[in-house]
Amino acid sequence: MLVITGITGNVGGEVARNLLAAGRPVRAVVKLDGLVYARISESAADAKTRLGWLSRMNRFTLQPYQQLAKVLREAGDASGSGQVLFEMEDQLRRQKVRPCT
Repeated sequence: MLVITGITGNVGGEVARNLLAAGRPVRAVVKLDGLVYARISESAADAKTRLGWLSRMNRFTLQPYQQLAKVLREAGDASGSGQVLFEMEDQLRRQKVRPCT
């Protein structure tokens, strides 16, 4: 299995598509810490899909979960926002990480 890391946007997507077309399994590692955005594309705006992206991070940090929960809440998806925050708390418990206050 190949791991793609550090390649983002259209370039990373094109590399992954070419590898998959050639029958090579790919696991993308995404770096989302510090990314700030205002909305999510309608085609994949559900919490379950976006939590899948967060699960690809190579290191757990709070900010990507908090950002996603905020955007979902502001889009009117309180349930999805709650799912994200629940998963964030679950990750904290599993890793025994104490958030900075």
